[in-house]
Amino acid sequence: MAIRMTRQRVLQSAAATAGMTLAAACGAGRGGSTGTAGSGAEAPKAGRKAVTLQYWSRMGAGASRPYVETGEFEDQRLPVFMEKHAPVKVERTIISNHGELLQKLTVGFVSGQGPDVFNVGSPGVSQMAGPGFVLPLDSYSRVKKEASDFFQSGLNIGTYKNKLYGLTYYADMRIMLYRKDRLAEAGLPTDRKSLPKTWDQFREVTKKLARWDGGQLARIGFDVPKNDDSFFLLMVRQLGKDSFNADLTKAQFDGAEGERALQTIVDFLHRDRIDAFERPSIPRGVPPIASDVVGSVFRNTQEIGNVRAVDLDPQRLLAPEFTPEFGGQTTATGYLGGTWVLAGKQNRDLDATLDLLLFLGGYDQVLGVAERFTAVPPRKSADKSVQDPLLRPFYEAQDKAWSVPGHPKYEQIRVKIREVMPQVLKREKSVKEALSEMAAFTNTTLNSA
Repeated sequence: MAIRMTRQRVLQSAAATAGMTLAAACGAGRGGSTGTAGSGAEAPKAGRKAVTLQYWSRMGAGASRPYVETGEFEDQRLPVFMEKHAPVKVERTIISNHGELLQKLTVGFVSGQGPDVFNVGSPGVSQMAGPGFVLPLDSYSRVKKEASDFFQSGLNIGTYKNKLYGLTYYADMRIMLYRKDRLAEAGLPTDRKSLPKTWDQFREVTKKLARWDGGQLARIGFDVPKNDDSFFLLMVRQLGKDSFNADLTKAQFDGAEGERALQTIVDFLHRDRIDAFERPSIPRGVPPIASDVVGSVFRNTQEIGNVRAVDLDPQRLLAPEFTPEFGGQTTATGYLGGTWVLAGKQNRDLDATLDLLLFLGGYDQVLGVAERFTAVPPRKSADKSVQDPLLRPFYEAQDKAWSVPGHPKYEQIRVKIREVMPQVLKREKSVKEALSEMAAFTNTTLNSA
């Protein structure tokens, strides 16, 4: 069991403990949608309005297995909320395609028909906060109290222009995974403290994991992300530069830090030869790290479940650790994405809306979601619940994780970076040319209406 809380226990304890932390921080005021959530004892059920909240969720049919199972978990848990907060009811709408969800949210909020509560992936937070569609949560003491238990990296994603709008629902933490047997085969230690801590150490290890036969790559030392904005910008952050300036008006990845980061990735392919564009194919349906042709990958915790799904033991096969850095200090452990829960500014009842948001961000809820994603909970109080040695590095990595910059148009910028990355890695463009093109597009996009 990845986290020491079984699904049965979650469901059995839900009626007694769901919203346990919420109850300690619930406000007394039960006003309408123009009221505020005060502090003090919770209002009696008779004082609540008979309102039906709309909850739009990306969790459900049409997406991968963890999303489907989390949708089923939501269906089981929402009756617990409704019993606790009667006569409030909740209607759940599934929109599993994230692009479609963002479009429908925009249309819904513009027309005044948006949901009271919803969840979105990390780039969606600023897309909803920028136009003023969502409720700033900083004004409500009970939300601020709950938020203090979440890792700051997740709160950073939920924040736009210094105001908190979302709580982490599912933490998609991405770090390094190594094959234990390949390390041992190369005469390298497999224990966590011996895994690479710097990019120089990483380069030497993955060169030994790679194998070339007659000028052909037979085994990939590291599956280099070839069109991934997050991997490149993570490296830039490790060198002390944020992707954008504080005003979100100018790119900051086109200087010496960006050049060093991008050149490092180019070198992985052309100097260190730990990967190549012409390389062995990975068997269909097999996770790359579970194949015989990959020694290490940059992946999230779902890869652990993927390995288990092909009847291999991830405990025997995998060795996870923070992403290596350029220096000796830990500055950016990996990439944090995932899902965040937000509340619409236009809502049917303010206090009921905040109740639902806090329920969905509650301890039992996020632990249950994490289990279904074979992931780690985004709360610091879950520390003792994460005992699995495979999950432990992912959990600890949240403390100093890097995440996408919070700008409503970041998705457009991400697409451009992913378009240019393969060109520079194939040496069709120089590093400086690629950075100049990416930065020019970014600056224009950041400052466009």
